[in-house]
Amino acid sequence: MAVAIDSSVLVRYFTKDNEELFEKASKMITEAKPNSILLDRVIFAEFGYALRSVYELNKKQVVQIYESLLSSNIFSIPDRELLEATVELFNKEKPLSFEDCWLLALRDSKKVSDILTFDDSILKRVKADS
Repeated sequence: MAVAIDSSVLVRYFTKDNEELFEKASKMITEAKPNSILLDRVIFAEFGYALRSVYELNKKQVVQIYESLLSSNIFSIPDRELLEATVELFNKEKPLSFEDCWLLALRDSKKVSDILTFDDSILKRVKADS
């Protein structure tokens, strides 16, 4: 059975903003067996939000980190394919947030038929696809 990881561990590992916690996070991650750490999509999104808002990483930097997580065999990631599609959209769609891209990926994968929103950026994208 996998153990769940919190975004705080990922933040310490990728930002190295606290040497002691970086060392602990690094040990947790590098010593893990394949698929032994559950990286839930909520934590995935929260982690990216922290990188952008608190650590002021740009979208390109966050996408690179997301891609490294998705390509790792350490993490068991529910909806990995949807997250990969979301990251791809997030990388291309400049005005859209990660969460907006998640909705588009859900729609594109046919898991939902449409998106109910008042968000002009999403509405423009949905209309452009029609």
